[in-house]
Amino acid sequence: MKPKMVCTVLQTFVFLFLIVRPGHSVGPYYEEYFTDGTTDISWQSAWYDSLGNELTPMEVENVPGNPSGDGWVGVVQADTAQLGGLALAIAGDSALTDYVMEAQVWVDITNGSYYEGIMMRLDQDPETGVAQGYQLVSNFYPPFGLQRVRFRKYSSIPDDIVILRDYSASEIPGGVPTQSSWHHFKIVAQGNLFWLYWDGQEFPDNPQTDTTATPISSGKFGIYGFKPGEWTQVMSDDIIVSPSTLVLTGPTPGLAGMNNTLTAASATPGERVYFIYGFASGSANVPGCPGVTVDITNPQIIGFSEADQNGEASITAFVPGPVSGRRILFQAGEVSNCKVSNLVTYTFP
Repeated sequence: MKPKMVCTVLQTFVFLFLIVRPGHSVGPYYEEYFTDGTTDISWQSAWYDSLGNELTPMEVENVPGNPSGDGWVGVVQADTAQLGGLALAIAGDSALTDYVMEAQVWVDITNGSYYEGIMMRLDQDPETGVAQGYQLVSNFYPPFGLQRVRFRKYSSIPDDIVILRDYSASEIPGGVPTQSSWHHFKIVAQGNLFWLYWDGQEFPDNPQTDTTATPISSGKFGIYGFKPGEWTQVMSDDIIVSPSTLVLTGPTPGLAGMNNTLTAASATPGERVYFIYGFASGSANVPGCPGVTVDITNPQIIGFSEADQNGEASITAFVPGPVSGRRILFQAGEVSNCKVSNLVTYTFP
């Protein structure tokens, strides 16, 4: 059967059998809750003492009232004499590319702190010790009158730091904190696009774009704190690193002449996920998402469903018998956040 005829057959029958069904869970890459006073992730320090010994990267302390409620949190500290007030703990795989980094961080709005926050796509040159990556950090420092949250392309060489976006007091969801407290930081990275969140709410003007000549494409994640020239401590909890791209699986059971299910995981809960198909690989733009494409030429929409609270969306469609023997390409996309899944290529037996 010719591709055009197959396409017509699918379009004729597929919309008669669309059913939303539960998906299959795809878990986070890393999770750290400091449960029972121990770490689950292997942490490393960005810094070494004068003898070349690695400093303690992440300590665990008992702090009542922490976000997870178990009383245990991670603490990163910086020794004034050695580090000039810069605290940084690093974890993960340097090959991580598009992912979500989120964590609860204790935001100190007294005179005792300057920066606290999270980092992603973090890398450090083993010879020079220079660290770089993307940061979302709070910057509430009464002596300087600072009232902002900052997103920047960080480097441990101060002259190389690039401020990508400063959010003023009026742009911070929920307003500027009136007391020191826990806050949820989140960065979603896809290519050189970044979606930023504070306490579960989007910052304005998402996504932010790194338009510098050398965007950072991959790297580890970390917890960061800094106070110029002074002892620094930053507390964190509930650190989760997960895929930012949709993960498409199926079709299941993969047979013509019956209903088949496609499942997309790692979607944004409550957002609409579109499922598409086509017969040839290529490229097509995603509407409303400049620079974002799918890997199918002339894609056709099968249908859509909303992601559940676990970030899973599924769609079931009848695949007619004449499709047997044809190679079909499937993909999923979340247009609201410009998220695109992996490409699934399948030949129905």
